[in-house]
Amino acid sequence: MDSDSLQLWSVIGTWLASIGTVSAVVTSLWLANRQGKIHLGIVAGHRQLVTKASKTVPDLCMIKIVNKGTRPAKITGIGWECGRFKKKIHLIQMFGTPDSDIFQKHCKKVKKELF
Repeated sequence: MDSDSLQLWSVIGTWLASIGTVSAVVTSLWLANRQGKIHLGIVAGHRQLVTKASKTVPDLCMIKIVNKGTRPAKITGIGWECGRFKKKIHLIQMFGTPDSDIFQKHCKKVKKELF
């Protein structure tokens, strides 16, 4: 190898090393930023409770919350949003009634809670 090709390969190696360093820093910052957030999976739906003892079938609202992250989450309330634009209304789910579950659930990592 002559002197010119050696210098060219040295420059290419320096550029590749700097690109690797920048990508490592960006990846570590992305992972650090992502780790601090609470990541919940939420499903809500209409259910009917069918039992042998009862002849009536009550309508229920089922809410399933799964903590998909590593940080524990504390759920203290549930709000609903219905409609669009000017017809949008906001509702709050009330708890502590005889027909509802107790509240203030603690979701540890990768745990399901049902309401």
